[in-house]
Amino acid sequence: MSIGVAGYLPVEPVSRTIERADEALYFAKRTGRNRVIADDDMQSSIASNL
Repeated sequence: MSIGVAGYLPVEPVSRTIERADEALYFAKRTGRNRVIADDDMQSSIASNL
């Protein structure tokens, strides 16, 4: 089971929070499945691969 997590930021619409969680979910699936990825983790991983 893969899970994407995003924290709510009061300065953005709830729909954007859901989009970030969805992006984290698909990132988890692309990078090995059976993972829990927070949107912060995803950004850190992308930055380290640059």
